[in-house]
Amino acid sequence: MRGFMKAIPRVGVLAPSETLLAGKVRYAEAVAGNPATSRRPWQTSAMANVEKLSVAPTSEMVTELRAAVASGDYGSASEVVRDAPRDWRMRRKIESLEIEEPRRLVREGIDSGPGLEADAVFARRHALFGGPPAV
Repeated sequence: MRGFMKAIPRVGVLAPSETLLAGKVRYAEAVAGNPATSRRPWQTSAMANVEKLSVAPTSEMVTELRAAVASGDYGSASEVVRDAPRDWRMRRKIESLEIEEPRRLVREGIDSGPGLEADAVFARRHALFGGPPAV
């Protein structure tokens, strides 16, 4: 690369010391705003009800959070943090369905009427189809 350009580690992410055609970028930001922080028309309603919240993660969580951003899975730490409640809601929904399905099946069995004695069922099966006698 020439002296006025430095290598960029990832597209769209510049370390404070890095510049990309320094004069042209500063001119473009002055004219059009910073493209990384400026909002597009379709983004205005999605973040309209954002509330700031202070969170104190453990050092391990911070390391994982930063690794997720550095790997490119997320664009910012805020995206990682916003994704956590979505996963939590989905997990709770799945857990509730896993509890509700057996309850529904039990209720369906109860509502289907009285049960039958197993000995009578096996004796009838043996009489109709043959085979070993019921134990």
